[in-house]
Amino acid sequence: MQATRLVFALLFGALLIGLCTAKQSKKDLKVRHQARQGCSSDQFTCNSGWCIPSYWQCDGMDDCIGGEDESNCPSTGCSSGQFTCNSGWCIPGYWQCDGMNDCSGGEDEVNCPGCSSDQFTCNNGWCIPGYWQCDNFNDCLGGEDELNCPSTGCSSDQFTCNSGWCIPGYWQCDGMNDCSGGEDEVNCPSTGCSSDQFTCNSGWCIPGYWQCDGMDDCYGGEDEMNCPSYKRAPKEKWEKLTRKVEQKKKDMRK
Repeated sequence: MQATRLVFALLFGALLIGLCTAKQSKKDLKVRHQARQGCSSDQFTCNSGWCIPSYWQCDGMDDCIGGEDESNCPSTGCSSGQFTCNSGWCIPGYWQCDGMNDCSGGEDEVNCPGCSSDQFTCNNGWCIPGYWQCDNFNDCLGGEDELNCPSTGCSSDQFTCNSGWCIPGYWQCDGMNDCSGGEDEVNCPSTGCSSDQFTCNSGWCIPGYWQCDGMDDCYGGEDEMNCPSYKRAPKEKWEKLTRKVEQKKKDMRK
């Protein structure tokens, strides 16, 4: 009797498992069928076949890979204090002609009026604050805000870059270009490198194992010329370069 019950229980369990498996297979088949049938009525179909919510269409952001959800969008009727992008998206009016593309096609930065008296006009029409000019950082795309800068009269312990910017004197001939034109690394005196060092054309000495490591350490890259094969840069070099850059950042903040 007990054996009969056991057999019945096993048969019933197998039947349940079979029903569940069939139900899951039917569900999977239904999902695959829906995928072949396309997106639902409240979704937008991307060219890739992806389905996105319909309210993502014409919201000013590309959600499909090709951005087709932002194409041929009707005008939404932006308010008087807003700018209408070609996609129909509305952006705040003060975002227009602020030097940044807020519309997907950048039309909010086209045909901008002249800059104010306290601003500098880039060649592309962008307006940047006047005090950004000649600060040794290229703020305009072409870097014209750093051209023809007057000398600022650097102190005796500083080096004057061609742009007029002042850098600490000990940054000169240290093997790193700190002036935008690299003039702080030109005509450096020879320091008499040791036998385990490599002498750059500028006279700067670098560790011998930096030669032919795949990275230009000399200003002219002569440490990577006529190399037999590529070698991985040792860990010590990366650590030194990191420390050097971090130290210069600290000096600039002083």
